[in-house]
Amino acid sequence: MTHTIIETMYPTNAQMRALQALNSACLKADRQSPVYPSGEADARHIFCVLEDGTLAAALVVIPCGDSLSECIAWTLPEYRRHGFFSRLLDFALEQLEEQDILFPVPGSRPCPDTLAALNALGAEFYSHEFAMEWTGSHVNHEWGAYGEFTLCPSKETPSLWELYRKGALCGTARTEHLPDSAACLHHVEIIPELRRQGCGTALLLLLLPQLKRRGVRRVILHVSGVNEAALSLYKKTGFAVTQTLSYYLY
Repeated sequence: MTHTIIETMYPTNAQMRALQALNSACLKADRQSPVYPSGEADARHIFCVLEDGTLAAALVVIPCGDSLSECIAWTLPEYRRHGFFSRLLDFALEQLEEQDILFPVPGSRPCPDTLAALNALGAEFYSHEFAMEWTGSHVNHEWGAYGEFTLCPSKETPSLWELYRKGALCGTARTEHLPDSAACLHHVEIIPELRRQGCGTALLLLLLPQLKRRGVRRVILHVSGVNEAALSLYKKTGFAVTQTLSYYLY
């Protein structure tokens, strides 16, 4: 079947509309579909376009370090098992060299077509991860109970927030603003010797209202399924699980 492979770091509006339509078709067929990685400025988009202009398949590669990349893929249901995903992946691998590839797929178990593709690759289950979201609707009786803590944005890095207790730095977090009044929360870190002393709870209870005052209506994050302490912290401060992801390593 005649097709063209297109690679770009900056998809056009028309390409994004085609990708959204592809995502919707996968969601309708499988009742689940990978989430497009909003806010990833260095993501590579690789499209497989048929002769009539149909976007048959797409793949987005997100660098995660020197030796690891995430790969998110979609294929129209009617064009599966035609080798389009394999061609896109081979195209991507030519530039990724010896990197490991993580495939995040929605749900605790992939749909049959996705599982067949992963098995054919020899990809193995790696871990579970949860997507979580805070919308400000949660009311916690502890919101005003952390007077000894202060939280402020870093003077050098505006996206970095610093938590202090009695003048001493005890934790940090990063936020990235997204479209539609959303923000992504990541790299929440508490100094190791200060963990289990309420610092993580204080950081979030002070940060979330500040984001809300800045016009943020929802905050999203991802947390590993094995990080039970972080999962408990986020639930305690009003985050709810919106999606379970299964990661497969290739």
